Amino acid sequence: MKKNFFKKLSFVLALAMIISMIAPAGAALAAAKPKLNATKKYLHLDKDGYDEFDFNIANKKDGWKYKWTSADKKVATVNSKNGLVEATGVGKTKITVVITDKAGKQQAKLSATVIVRDNIASLKITNTPDGDKLAVGKENDFNRSYVTVSGSSKKTSGITRWTVTPSDGATISDSGVFVATKAGEYKITARAFQSKAKYNSWLSDNAKYEKYVTATAEYTVKVAASLTEVKQTNLATFKMTFDTAMTADDVKKNTTVYYMVGDVKVKEQLIKEVKEVDGTDKKEFTVQMTDEFTPAYKYVVEYTDLGEKEFVAATTKLEDVKGIKITTTEATIYEATEVKYDLLNADGVAINKPNDVANLNLRVTLESSNDLVSVNDGKVYMYKLNDTTTIKAKFHTYEYDKSGVETVYEDTKVITCVDKTKDLGKSLLAWTIVGTADKPDYDNAKQFLALEDSKRVFVKIKKVDDNDTESSKADDADKFKFKSSNSSILFVDNAGFLYPLKEGKVTITVEYNDAYVGSFELTVNPKRFVARIDVDQTYITLSNSIKFTDWKKVTVKIKDQYGDDWKNNNFTVDSLSKANVQPTKSEGSDYVRFEDNNAPKGTYTFKISANDKSEVAKTISVNVVAPSSDAIDRYVVEINGKATDTPDVKIKDDHIEENVDIRVFGIASNDVKVEEIALYDNGYTVNLYDPDNKKITLNASNLLNDADNEDDYQLITTTGVAATVSGASTQLVKAKTGRYKVEVIENAKSRTVATTTFIVKDTQATPTLEKVNTFWTEGAAGLFDVMQKSFVIKVNGSTLVDEKNRKIVSVDCTTPDAARKILVREIVVYELVEAKDGTTYAVYHTFKPNYYITLPVDFQF
Repeated sequence: MKKNFFKKLSFVLALAMIISMIAPAGAALAAAKPKLNATKKYLHLDKDGYDEFDFNIANKKDGWKYKWTSADKKVATVNSKNGLVEATGVGKTKITVVITDKAGKQQAKLSATVIVRDNIASLKITNTPDGDKLAVGKENDFNRSYVTVSGSSKKTSGITRWTVTPSDGATISDSGVFVATKAGEYKITARAFQSKAKYNSWLSDNAKYEKYVTATAEYTVKVAASLTEVKQTNLATFKMTFDTAMTADDVKKNTTVYYMVGDVKVKEQLIKEVKEVDGTDKKEFTVQMTDEFTPAYKYVVEYTDLGEKEFVAATTKLEDVKGIKITTTEATIYEATEVKYDLLNADGVAINKPNDVANLNLRVTLESSNDLVSVNDGKVYMYKLNDTTTIKAKFHTYEYDKSGVETVYEDTKVITCVDKTKDLGKSLLAWTIVGTADKPDYDNAKQFLALEDSKRVFVKIKKVDDNDTESSKADDADKFKFKSSNSSILFVDNAGFLYPLKEGKVTITVEYNDAYVGSFELTVNPKRFVARIDVDQTYITLSNSIKFTDWKKVTVKIKDQYGDDWKNNNFTVDSLSKANVQPTKSEGSDYVRFEDNNAPKGTYTFKISANDKSEVAKTISVNVVAPSSDAIDRYVVEINGKATDTPDVKIKDDHIEENVDIRVFGIASNDVKVEEIALYDNGYTVNLYDPDNKKITLNASNLLNDADNEDDYQLITTTGVAATVSGASTQLVKAKTGRYKVEVIENAKSRTVATTTFIVKDTQATPTLEKVNTFWTEGAAGLFDVMQKSFVIKVNGSTLVDEKNRKIVSVDCTTPDAARKILVREIVVYELVEAKDGTTYAVYHTFKPNYYITLPVDFQF
């Protein structure tokens, strides 16, 4: 029994050892089952590199066979032997592989899901505003239509995102909701992406991930300011309020005033002067007419393209007076100073200004709180510098209630004794930061500078004598002083040179003749670096016609992180594809010119890189197309490389030339250029009609051959100056503003084959009339002396005409009447502009005062 027991025990132990050896082998076999390299895969229809996938199997065995199938071949097909899947349509399908051994016995069946997405192939921006125009602050929800690779316009897995340029005056949401905070022209761009992840990658580096953009659409919208309110302020003046910054020159040029006779508009007299209301960010302006409004008439104020507002002119009856407001705050020592005040109606209109037509001022009495101050005949006399008095003004209605109490309107104001004979500053009008070698530009008041910047601050002030001066004027420059509240952040010397030392904020204080004038805040930001490259177009089309060399210019601007121009505009152009297309860049130029160079049809890509930071780049695509034949189907005219343009003849130190590049092309039936038509001597005549419809036939005598060997029409030319001009020997003459028409005539058939138009604009500041003296007694020896004594004319804060300045070219006026009055109809004045090369030019302005001047008795006309 014992012997049999041990035999059985030995058998059990041996069996346990065999089982323990077999068990790991079984576990190893389970771990080595075949599996796919992916169980879910996204493909993109007709997208190279993304429209196929090679499924593979891990843990294969010798002798095994594999058969691949697709559940829906309309979505994706699969090679039955090797598992290569190709997208064929949009949707979802299952890819299955059956694995059998040598004996044909199925060992495994594996499957994976394949989803084929349909990228957006083309976009079109929709829901655009009427006339492509919007008002400042008005939202527009842009939409887009699309066509996918498969031709669908209803369903896509792609997404669309939006951008707007420039971005400093407008925003647009991811869903396309656009709103602008200031007027201007904005380019809306819609871009399509495969997915949000692709979009986020592109957002992090536009240039690096530009290929993630599957389609693009662009649209330009013009945002115009709105006229929000017109309010009468006195008998000859009203105030205009806009929702965005304007200029006094534009307001005067674009505003027309009518009065209503029944339902008929009758044009009112001319506008005399437009002034910006201080502290309103150029959004409010007072408009003074040459004569007073007719009481109780309805007036309509119309602004070009911005609509109209109306008001009913105030009356000047006794019962209209509902208040009085003293406006005088200073009195000159030892001089009689008039105490000025406004008599206000219920709407706040001063009905005693500019003239007291109803003699309402006779009802005003004045009282002084200071016994050492005299008040007589509406004037105050003060005898101690810096002394003060409280003046009380009362308007008497001489109407009494039952208790005998008179209805009186009154106001009080503290008046200070000053010495206006001193050359002191009264207020800070404007300031600007520019390069140390640049001239002041008060329309561009930067609030910051960056570390390592080399900058200078200039200021413009109003003096106590109500004349303006600037720290840039040689005669007054030494009178200015600048102080920084923290010189460890920003040091400034008395000449205005700025030395940023570390990041932070400071207050700059301005003094004139050692007296405080005003202050402003400046921020020192981190040092500048190259942040982006802006180009005016990223996609251009060129014809490879053998009859001419087609070319296009792409303007390039290198910008820092603050959106300012980089200190240099040096860039390099590299080809990213083998191409005959030839890019050329002149040294120091801000553009690159692409020529077709008879390249084969196709799209060629170029990279523009900033020399100072090569990773900052922009990609340009050049699409070369071929005409269907050499036959000309129609003609087109291009203005500066576009269908039309709006050149500006504004003259400043860095802009004394403005030309229009006019080119004529013959076009094949497939809308591709066949040849360029010379502007003269080639069987064609090209006529240019100016805004007065005067015909100018273009030829070698009136065209300028420019650096690109193209014929340009000059919009700014030069000529000699009048004998009365001092300081310049050359005058810059501008072309007329307005619409020009270009007409191309085929001589052999005497027919017009092409036309286009362009508009010349002029944003140059025009002179303003600051003061008028319509009557004086002596001191004028000639007509120019009369103008100097009668008018103060300024442009951009610089005085052209006053008793010390005589920048007059000519005067047009009537002969004196019996009362020795002359009507000054027109004065031609000039300003001097110094170009970057140091040459000084004269720019003429025609000014129409339309004022009657009474001449002295002894004046010989």
